[in-house]
Amino acid sequence: MLNCGRCKVNIDGDKIVCPLCQGELTGIATQDSYPDLPKPKYGKNFLLRLISFVAVAIIIVSLALNLMVRSDVWWSLFVIGGVVSAWITATVGISYRRKLFTNITWQLVIVSVFAVIWDVSTLWRGWSIDYVIPISCLVSMLSMVILSKIMKIPAREYLIYLVLDAVYGVTPIIFYFTGVLGVVYPSLICVTCSLISIFAILFFQGKSIRAEITRRFHL
Repeated sequence: MLNCGRCKVNIDGDKIVCPLCQGELTGIATQDSYPDLPKPKYGKNFLLRLISFVAVAIIIVSLALNLMVRSDVWWSLFVIGGVVSAWITATVGISYRRKLFTNITWQLVIVSVFAVIWDVSTLWRGWSIDYVIPISCLVSMLSMVILSKIMKIPAREYLIYLVLDAVYGVTPIIFYFTGVLGVVYPSLICVTCSLISIFAILFFQGKSIRAEITRRFHL
């Protein structure tokens, strides 16, 4: 065992100098006494492989059933679209599971994009921009605020994502002025809440936002 004559302590391991005073050590180096932690049997990669396998299996089975049961409608294509959407959502959720607010932001974008794609592929009824996008924006902003309070997360950790979601929540105003909305109330509520959130953050957390932007972009 190593020994520091100045600090009068024994030190495990093969240190070169004393971790307390940086002085010279005497004695014989030994192995650290800390046990090796066992690696988890199933990690993130296994879960991703499992989800991918299940998705591929569902796609194959749906195509086989569509071919066996004669039909003029290729309903399996809708199943494939749903499976691919769910797979992408699950993959992003698992990849950013430790980055909660990044996860919420990405999920908002993914839900919006796939909602529009599904709406277009089903002869466009407008439900994606009437309901899904504005409601998703409101839910994501509310989720961030609630989770930050429950988990006592500092403002600097989530404000930048809240601003991004709020800015995204203002975009339905474009649909309103272009006259493509069938139902205007969800979009107007979303835009109103988003603008209030943006100005509230600017007025009361402006310094935190500027500091976070400076830190992230090295300005």
